[in-house]
Amino acid sequence: MPPVATDADGVFLATLNAAKTELAYVINVRNAEGVVMAHVHCGPEVEDSPAVAFIHGQGMVPGEELFFPPA
Repeated sequence: MPPVATDADGVFLATLNAAKTELAYVINVRNAEGVVMAHVHCGPEVEDSPAVAFIHGQGMVPGEELFFPPA
């Protein structure tokens, strides 16, 4: 996705357990209004890499906090 110019700022910190079965994360965001989705991309920063984990919005299953789409 191409970047969008906003005043929003944030930090995403994540830790994957040794078995690679659980991801603990913290998100801190400021100056963001009307957020419609949040997800994590996997790949080089310079590429439009695929979203691999949905945190908020499209792709979420009600009641789940984090959703990994099927590979």
